[in-house]
Amino acid sequence: MTRKVHIAVMAYDGVLPVPQVAAVMGAVNVMTAQKGWNASFNFRVGDSILPRARNAELANALHDPDTSDLIMIDADTHCSAEDMAKLVMHDVDVVAAP
Repeated sequence: MTRKVHIAVMAYDGVLPVPQVAAVMGAVNVMTAQKGWNASFNFRVGDSILPRARNAELANALHDPDTSDLIMIDADTHCSAEDMAKLVMHDVDVVAAP
């Protein structure tokens, strides 16, 4: 089964550091070009209630029956492209990182 990864970035004010955007774009590249997975991303902007924003992104992922993995990142958190790919390679249901 080919993985289909959805990356959701929470950014209430729509302001994202360039390294964060570069990491998300790089992660999509790593996952698609190097791993052969399907990958997509969404920048969740304008929702001031973080739990509601996360629930909405989870609902989006669950509505696509092909989605196998979901990565949620807050705008003020940095994760490298390679590390995002590593998150979904664990054979467990939930992985969290600081």
